[in-house]
Amino acid sequence: MDNHGWRKIFHHPEGTRSGPSKLGINFVVASAPTRPYKFSTSTTLPIAQSLDSSHDLSQCMGVGAVVWDAGDLLCDFMCHPANSQQYIHNKTVLDLGSGTGVCGIVAAANGAKQTWLTDVKSLKGLNMNNLNMAREAFFAAGDEPAAVRGLENTDFASYWWGTELPEELHLAENKFYDVIIASDDLYDDDAFPPLLASLKLLVGPTTTVLFSYKRRMDSREVPFFEKLSTILDLRVDTHFGDKKYNETYIVVGRRLHTGPILS
Repeated sequence: MDNHGWRKIFHHPEGTRSGPSKLGINFVVASAPTRPYKFSTSTTLPIAQSLDSSHDLSQCMGVGAVVWDAGDLLCDFMCHPANSQQYIHNKTVLDLGSGTGVCGIVAAANGAKQTWLTDVKSLKGLNMNNLNMAREAFFAAGDEPAAVRGLENTDFASYWWGTELPEELHLAENKFYDVIIASDDLYDDDAFPPLLASLKLLVGPTTTVLFSYKRRMDSREVPFFEKLSTILDLRVDTHFGDKKYNETYIVVGRRLHTGPILS
């Protein structure tokens, strides 16, 4: 099995890239109180943001409280009819690092059976506010009953990567989430080891990981993918990768084997 297809992400040298939003976010857009996401012709979701006034991305709320381009791309991926049917519809979904909640909300609205938004405790209010506004948007549209049902089966749990799962996230014995979604979780390299630890904990024999990734620094990100490829069989979706945003990719992962994942 060739598990190195992810290397195509790094097919040309750093410093030769072009295109918009090299950081992975547009500060004019991020500074707005909302970044609307057009879910369908009849429904636009008003996703609230809360970028701190200093624009200091080292602060948790600055990083977590806006919709990154990678999140917007992952939403587009999940809304594609074939992808929605294959990966999301009637599946249990865990959003690992939900930020504003937009990706988990879009997954739920695409018919997920159950969705958990997870991030640090300080982001709970923003996630729940956006979830409630999404429900109101679909009720107002009046023609998306499946989306409303999915959103009713969505909640938030505080979860710090690399730690034991909180009780509310536990499934039945020997059961795993069908889908783990992760959007732009590689901004801070200090988070790489706990992120890998969480993936080892959460990924079961039939779990799919949908990983939306913005290339920034090869020297730290290539080793991360090297380690991730020992856990997951990875492929880059060529239909969505690097199309809408500069060097932003959808990586699909599944467990390499059905036995226990070793440390």
